[in-house]
Amino acid sequence: MLDKREKSGQTPGDAAAMRQQAEEQARSIESTIQSPQAPEEIQRVFHELRVHQIELEMQNEELRRAQTEIEAGRARYYDLYDLAPVGYCTLSEKGLILEANLTAATLLGVSCGAMVKQPLSRFIFKEDQDIYYLHRKKLFEKGEHQECELRLVQSDGALFWAHLTATATQSEDGATVCRVVLTDITEQKNAEEEIQKQLCEKEILLREVHHRVKNNIASIENLLSFQAGSTANSEVSLALQDAISRVQSMRILYDNLLMTDDYNEIPIRSYTENLIDSFVAVFILKNNITIERYIANFEINSNKAISIGIIINELLTNIIKYAFKGRDKGVVSVSIDKIDNTVIIVIQDNGIGMDESVMKNKLPGFGLTIVKMLVKHLNGTYSIVNENGTRNIIKFKI
Repeated sequence: MLDKREKSGQTPGDAAAMRQQAEEQARSIESTIQSPQAPEEIQRVFHELRVHQIELEMQNEELRRAQTEIEAGRARYYDLYDLAPVGYCTLSEKGLILEANLTAATLLGVSCGAMVKQPLSRFIFKEDQDIYYLHRKKLFEKGEHQECELRLVQSDGALFWAHLTATATQSEDGATVCRVVLTDITEQKNAEEEIQKQLCEKEILLREVHHRVKNNIASIENLLSFQAGSTANSEVSLALQDAISRVQSMRILYDNLLMTDDYNEIPIRSYTENLIDSFVAVFILKNNITIERYIANFEINSNKAISIGIIINELLTNIIKYAFKGRDKGVVSVSIDKIDNTVIIVIQDNGIGMDESVMKNKLPGFGLTIVKMLVKHLNGTYSIVNENGTRNIIKFKI
């Protein structure tokens, strides 16, 4: 068993020399005490020895205090580093592991010692090696911290998803090193995968529902078209044509919904263009009546799009029916724009203008009643300008 001197780093030769020096000092003190010197000299010597003893005791106490602080610091370091909830690794510029905490070793199923001097790439799944390569390349090229997600391989071959955060810095000897934080995100990835699976299933189901609704709308449209073509009553035929155009606006909306990834928002331009094209096909407009279009490209909520489609359909129907009576030609323009969060729809013609009784709401007509009802539903405003034809202006916020 080693004595205290050997534990402190002293060699046997050092201990013997110190022992000899102590004995010489002791003999010197004894000779001083035995010599016939003045009592004052003896008191001075003993005083100095006492002071020296106290100094040694104070130094010893200071050393004990420093040792206690060092041990406490080591304990804190162990708690903060080794017992951290994430893995810590220090890599050389070549990617070798210089140091790793207990959490990193536990994640990989190895000991801390087994990780040292091993390349981190050894623990990365083969198919994700390119991700790690680009991660390290960007780190040292840009000098900024980098993050990536990849799969790591445990000692038993099991895989788990990890989030890597790396920062390049300088070690104490000036060498470039990489500090890496490893976080197990397997549960998060599994949850994301399950959510994505459910979304795909719901999307398939939703598309199936849309197709069925679209087919039902098409059946209603065909039935109305058959009835309109088989009746000899012009008023009934015209009423059926109005109904057909309204049904078509719904069908076109569903067509646009099926072509978009987001069923809540649809592109207003393509939706309106298709609606006007179908309107033209149903009413078989005369060649000398044209519809001009000025439609901004933005997306709008599908519920609002339904109201917009019906409003455009009703106003165009009224214009074709009444605006060009007694005239050989005419121009209709449809303008849709968005300024800040306000949608502005202007539908105008250069026809004969609207009858005063309609302007004063004495004879509102079914079409205009629908328009006003839908504008109210949009929390918007509707105004009519009867000048050089009729200009219908609808405004609402989104």
